[in-house]
Amino acid sequence: MDYSTIGIAFRGLLRNALLISISICIPAYAASFSANGGTGTGPVYFKAEQIISLSKKMERTLAAKGARVAIIGRVGRPVSELPEGMHYTHAAFAVYSEITTGDGRHVQGYAMFNEYQVDERPDTSTLVQDYPVDFFAGVAELKAGIIIPSAELQTRLLEVIASPTYKALHEPRYSAIANPYTLGRQNCTEFVLDVVNAAIYQTDDIRVIKANEKAFFVAQPVNVNPLKLMLGAMFSSEISMSDQPEAPVTATFERLADYLQKYDRGSEVFTVAPDFVQAPERQRLDKERNGRITISGLGFDLGDDVQTVKAALKTAIDPEPMERNAALPAIAMDPNRGKTFLHLRTKGIWAFFNARGKLETIRLDAPFSNAVLGIRIGDSLGKLTSTLGNPLKKPWIAFGTLEVYQFALDDTAYVNFDVNDDGVQLIFITR
Repeated sequence: MDYSTIGIAFRGLLRNALLISISICIPAYAASFSANGGTGTGPVYFKAEQIISLSKKMERTLAAKGARVAIIGRVGRPVSELPEGMHYTHAAFAVYSEITTGDGRHVQGYAMFNEYQVDERPDTSTLVQDYPVDFFAGVAELKAGIIIPSAELQTRLLEVIASPTYKALHEPRYSAIANPYTLGRQNCTEFVLDVVNAAIYQTDDIRVIKANEKAFFVAQPVNVNPLKLMLGAMFSSEISMSDQPEAPVTATFERLADYLQKYDRGSEVFTVAPDFVQAPERQRLDKERNGRITISGLGFDLGDDVQTVKAALKTAIDPEPMERNAALPAIAMDPNRGKTFLHLRTKGIWAFFNARGKLETIRLDAPFSNAVLGIRIGDSLGKLTSTLGNPLKKPWIAFGTLEVYQFALDDTAYVNFDVNDDGVQLIFITR
């Protein structure tokens, strides 16, 4: 028996399992649709037109807000496979630029400035400029996290990106869980953080940058079994513990967003998901003059107060208080305290209000008969997916027997379709 072959095979299996658990940035050249794209070996979750729709939506949103530079996060792996507290797997800069097309034309658009891991050398990274359709290729969720810094910080960032400091801040020794407080290893989000602080403090001195990160930036603990981390460092070159003197921490898009919201007055943080309202199968969404998007048959929207909802539903029924969950310990705070709900049984409409009396969730069930994004109660799973395509994330189980498929309703709300063998049973609309 060839024990060396068994050992190699075991290490390969272990390495794959570990990467699913703790990878922070996906490989550099994931499948893309550009001429300078990559190997195409990564998983493909969505069709090309869906990736293009997300890319264009992101660019239009940034342009409408006048953003000259923004920080973009993408979801490169199913969220269920990521460690606690980590959602976005890669972060990069989107810079408004003059772009030369393949036929030699010059157009205005956003170029992506990345630190990418090198496929052939997993413990090494390189700086790459590509474009939104490249950036979002291979994403596991059709969503972009966006941080738009203040106007002043945007100006400083553009100066750093155009200067030798940008390349000088790149540490090519890569680790998926690089510690942002130390030197010697770096991942994509730490690189973005270093560039941001170079702009904030107007310095190229990495020692000054790290001192301020240690003082003001709150890193994300890497909540992964210590044995997995140890074995990962042993068997996978892209995972290193050499820069982790204590409990491992790393930089994430979420923590970077928190950092700029706290210290960069005027910054914005939000998400963008594509809409496909142009598809003929989908419901036509009527926009009111104030820009709200409403569902046909409802006449009210998330955020409305109780009286507005009652008037739209033409009912005199008052909301009922939500009951405390009987499974909660006596000393536990009641999350339903002060919340109410309105249930019109003959219409199949539920309206859930928060403690301030504002509508936060809409539930629809039989006999509600109008369509939401072209889907009605009772429609089959086949119709749901053929009409709307892949959901934003991997479906999950609710109420024990229902599988939940989530899609973007608009830029501010999601719609969840709860499905079993008999088709769509419940529709939830929420932020």
